[in-house]
Amino acid sequence: MKSVVDIKEDLRKKILNSLKGDYKGNVVLSINHKDEMYLYGSGRGKVSDEDAFMTYFRIGERILDSLVMALVNAQKPGAPWWGDGTVLDFASGYGRCTRFLTKKFGWENKVTVSDIDPMAVDFNIKSFGVKGFYSTKLADDLKHDEKYDTIFVCSLFTHLSLEHWKQWYKKIYSLLSPNGTLVFSTHGLHLRPAEDRTNFDFTEAGFLFAKRNETKGRLKGDYYGSTFVSREFVSNFVRQSGCGDLVKYYRKGLCDFHDLYVIKNKLQK
Repeated sequence: MKSVVDIKEDLRKKILNSLKGDYKGNVVLSINHKDEMYLYGSGRGKVSDEDAFMTYFRIGERILDSLVMALVNAQKPGAPWWGDGTVLDFASGYGRCTRFLTKKFGWENKVTVSDIDPMAVDFNIKSFGVKGFYSTKLADDLKHDEKYDTIFVCSLFTHLSLEHWKQWYKKIYSLLSPNGTLVFSTHGLHLRPAEDRTNFDFTEAGFLFAKRNETKGRLKGDYYGSTFVSREFVSNFVRQSGCGDLVKYYRKGLCDFHDLYVIKNKLQK
């Protein structure tokens, strides 16, 4: 079995022409055949079509655009440009956004990826020239000493149960450099399915969790499900944990869908 999905040359050109960024001539279009974001968009593993490819790459580019917007708007006047530092793409998957992140500012030597799926990390390292390390199921099991100036977490806190949500937030925050910035996405409460309330666990005010996900059993539902949180829940937890200052909140700030939060390390001057 091939490790990457075939994309015909004429479609590759069409995809590149559809992208907006100035990196489009260099962006790597390889998609791993186990990429769940691609498989989900193409009908959960059914035969893919042109729309599935186009959507996959367009969303990847839009995710990067959302990150850049969040960072630019959170930049303090006179502060060092955030683009000069190191970047950690945490819970990167198979690089739907990583491929754009590395090319936007020539960041190949600045980007590190991490994911619980070792094959995803290996694929990203080989395909996009980034550094990488394997993540773990439990936050306490992750042993990693590097610190990063920017950490981006796209669609991890949209899935974790309450206990793991809090533990992983603290662990990821601990990986920030003294002047670091953490950007992460969530499902806002406005996205919760109104017709499916009985399947949610209301463990804490502003936190809803359902035991379902798109990993087809790779990750168990009681750990990695569907999570919806309010702005108040996030704000209160960040303040009570002592892990960072919440400086920006964007409702539907990621691709006009997920909410985005920007956290600054408390050590910043």
